[in-house]
Amino acid sequence: AADGNEPVQMKVHKSLRLWTFYVDLEESLGTLESTRSVYERILDLRIATPQIIINYAFLLDVDIFLMVLSPCSSHSCI
Repeated sequence: AADGNEPVQMKVHKSLRLWTFYVDLEESLGTLESTRSVYERILDLRIATPQIIINYAFLLDVDIFLMVLSPCSSHSCI
């Protein structure tokens, strides 16, 4: 694989540039769950950079903060 004999599909599948673009789209247009799923896939592929890990940690931190801030968002509080 390191000698360039890796199939094109695998190169595209592990393309950090494409995964970064995808996670940016999910953060902008997707849900929290879809964004978390993309981050988890990046981690599974072992292509995460330190910046991606920091961004994921920030996303999770903001999610926890919002859950603490509004505990009634997942169910109705009357």
